[in-house]
Amino acid sequence: MSSINASGCVKHLLIASGLLLAVIGYALVQNWDAFSLMFDNMTAMGEGAAQAEALRTPADLVDYLAAHPEQVSLVAYDLGAEEEGIFYQADTLRPLANVPDVLLLAAYARQTDAGRLDPDRHVALDSIAVYALPGAGESRHQRARTQWRAAGYVGADSTVALRHLVDGAIRYNDAAAADWLMRTVGSARLQRATEALGLARSEPPLPSSGMQLVWSRHDQAVPPSARIDTLRVMHRPAIVERAYRQVERLRRDTAFRRLERERLARHGSGLSLRQQRTLARQTVPRGTAAEYAKLLERVVTGTFATPGVAERMRAHLERSVANDSVVTTIEAVGSKGGAMPGLISFAGYARRADAAPPRIVVLFVEQVPMAVLYHLMQTGLDKGLQLRLLGDDAFFREVRAQLTPLGGAATPRD
Repeated sequence: MSSINASGCVKHLLIASGLLLAVIGYALVQNWDAFSLMFDNMTAMGEGAAQAEALRTPADLVDYLAAHPEQVSLVAYDLGAEEEGIFYQADTLRPLANVPDVLLLAAYARQTDAGRLDPDRHVALDSIAVYALPGAGESRHQRARTQWRAAGYVGADSTVALRHLVDGAIRYNDAAAADWLMRTVGSARLQRATEALGLARSEPPLPSSGMQLVWSRHDQAVPPSARIDTLRVMHRPAIVERAYRQVERLRRDTAFRRLERERLARHGSGLSLRQQRTLARQTVPRGTAAEYAKLLERVVTGTFATPGVAERMRAHLERSVANDSVVTTIEAVGSKGGAMPGLISFAGYARRADAAPPRIVVLFVEQVPMAVLYHLMQTGLDKGLQLRLLGDDAFFREVRAQLTPLGGAATPRD
């Protein structure tokens, strides 16, 4: 009797296992794209795992920079002592995350200084939220709104002053606020402002929501690989035009906006980390560390067309450093930085309390392995390196000595 029961249990177990495998198989077939994307992202996160494990201190990160000159640009110097600075791959054009928004801030400051924009103008929150697509953009916008409300900046009519909107774009990396401002300033004016600043090679920022829709939309039938191939050969003006056209569509077409929000909320962009890294490298604005260093030098010294432009920029860029900070010699830091798959970008300067001249540090890294990028985002090691370079003279000299034999120190060209 017991053998019969055992046989029956085995039969039921086999049937149950077969049904389970059938369900799993059906789920895989029905959701193959999602499973494939998940598997690809899991393998991508293993890229550079050994390198990430070796990164424990800022000095370790300097070793990584020295070993990958094809990926890294670093410019760092004290004003008036450029000949003793660090100029490591300074003129290499690299794709950037968030740093080009400094050019948007410059364009805003110039138009405000000229009286064409009123920093006290009130902007409806709903008109900004149009550009906050589900995902990182929406969460950053919500954080900015939380900051505005906590500070009492949001009026009873759900509006915020333009100067606070600019703060959201620059201080809190609110891409929706930046997109609103880009559309208001306009692509042509932004390009002209960039040229007027003397940046011969660096490119103005592009609206984040527009670029997201250039990369992926609900009404795109071609696979991501085909879109990547198309964008790879597309000239820069065509990419810019596409991005701004998508911004207008997002603003005007409520049905399109609703479908995009639903798609992103349910399924995400449908792009793997590797695909996002490739698209970022091909399409985001590029710049050189040398040009951004010179731009920050003009900000900190007030040598723009009028002192008022630099003053307005400093008001949005600078943050005081707490007295209990590890970097005790720094009074204030003015900076803009960000990261996205494959990219880490930082451009900043430090005002120091010991009467030392301001110090400028610009660090651009591309083609960052995903494990290394994730490790840096989790540990903040890249930010630790930036602060050490800005405020630690002994560390600065050590980095200069290490990178100089690799072409890391030379008098910059004017």
